[in-house]
Amino acid sequence: MDFHTSVCYPANLAAVQRLFQSEEFFKARAAGSPASVESVHVEALISEIRVTTKARIDAAVIDLPPVAQRFIPSSGIEITITETWNTTDNTGVIQVHADSLPVSMSATCAFIEEDEAVRRDVNGKLKVNVPIIGRKLEQKAVAEVSKIAEHEQEIASQYLV
Repeated sequence: MDFHTSVCYPANLAAVQRLFQSEEFFKARAAGSPASVESVHVEALISEIRVTTKARIDAAVIDLPPVAQRFIPSSGIEITITETWNTTDNTGVIQVHADSLPVSMSATCAFIEEDEAVRRDVNGKLKVNVPIIGRKLEQKAVAEVSKIAEHEQEIASQYLV
């Protein structure tokens, strides 16, 4: 399922680049999701910022139909989110990997400077390879992506004051 979302950061591009080098920002952003962060690793290279977040979603907090619950390990879902920002052309890539689940998500981003703000446009594809209910699960997951984007905007506003 294709999706689109945007996040507005109330600062210039240089400030948003600094924000994306803050492990604390990524931990605070994750606090608005059902995931528990295990680690955040930020690499700031010459022309790239790469953030890898490892998290776990407890099986008890996942609201799924019983037929889909059987795909969820009792220990929960381990996810790895890798976000890369090319600071030369202000584009990025997001990859989400869920261990042992038939789920994939990837997205491209564009960071667009507008007056005294930066907008990150995210265009992605989320796929749940589960017969019969896969589409319904994709719709739930895409709705969650929108909530996470809204939370990111709130947290970014606090950090960029």
